[in-house]
Amino acid sequence: MNLSNRVIPLLFFLAFIVALLLFFTRPVAPPTEAREKVRTIEYLTVKTGTYSASITVFAQASTPLHAQIKSAVTADVTQLHKLAGQSVTKEELLIQLDDREAKLTVEQRLADVNDLRAQIENEKLQHENELYVIGNKQDKLSKHNRAQIIKGHEIRLASLVARRQRADALLKLARLDLSRTKITAPFNGRITALHVSVGNRVRTGDALIDIYDEQSIELTGPVPTRYVSILKNSLKNNIQLKARASFDGSVIKAHLNRLSGQVSERTGAIEATFTIDTPTDNISLGQQLELSLKLPSAEHAFIIPTTALYGTNRVYKIIDSRLVATRVNILGDYQSDNTGQYLVATSKDIVDGELIMTTQLPDAVENLLVKLASINDN
Repeated sequence: MNLSNRVIPLLFFLAFIVALLLFFTRPVAPPTEAREKVRTIEYLTVKTGTYSASITVFAQASTPLHAQIKSAVTADVTQLHKLAGQSVTKEELLIQLDDREAKLTVEQRLADVNDLRAQIENEKLQHENELYVIGNKQDKLSKHNRAQIIKGHEIRLASLVARRQRADALLKLARLDLSRTKITAPFNGRITALHVSVGNRVRTGDALIDIYDEQSIELTGPVPTRYVSILKNSLKNNIQLKARASFDGSVIKAHLNRLSGQVSERTGAIEATFTIDTPTDNISLGQQLELSLKLPSAEHAFIIPTTALYGTNRVYKIIDSRLVATRVNILGDYQSDNTGQYLVATSKDIVDGELIMTTQLPDAVENLLVKLASINDN
């Protein structure tokens, strides 16, 4: 075997030994520790006290005095004295129907009454004459005839009186129909719709005009059922709950008047009715208003911004730089001079002085490590 054949394997072996030595003697970096991610958040310090919440009610202007006047007679429309949108006073003439047929009927009924009155007077005179003819005769035949005459007179007179009474009633009805040709306002109000025009022939029961009482306008809107018990207790104890809305550059003030006795199947809410305490001249029927209803004051409550709320009833307290999920009861909105939206809340697990996160974190979970950025107290 020549020298080259012996040297080459030896060189490979030596190279392998050197490689092993380099591998086992290389510097080893110290293991890195996994660092927990820290979230920087804003927070507030809880200040418990007595606060009044409010809820928003989307109300609509309505009225219990909204009448649709219909024709009580068959006649032609001859005059329109008022049009839709105009204000009217009680008993003011709105529509005139043709009264000629009604007047003729009155004349006919009056003639019937006068005729029966004359028949009654004639019957009385004839009866007096018959009694005079019999005179003072005392024989049995005369007494029998006298009794028959009196009995016959009473029967005829009773029939005539009954006919006159019926004729009197028909006359009153005819005069009532005549008065119904003048369509007048049943109360002070405003016309919302006119269903006829001059020349139309209307029949009994046809709609003529719609009118509502401007002074009886109320506001009605749905209230979530979770507030119903609070509202009912307030009404029962004569506690006036006030509401307000901004409309047409002015403030509309109102108060809760009553609650409907039925829950809406469509919305799951109950209808609340509010009495308006300010002039309603600029509020039209059907007008939509956003009412802010102030609820009774609640003790041991606190204020949080809407950004502190997760879901419908959860906030995160901060304890030892860790998040702790806590359930709260939201009473309603809080009217604040500060920017942003605030809520009134209560919780048996939150006390005065504790910290609550006010930052909305998409990955907020129990025990998350956080760092306090700045104070956002109310």
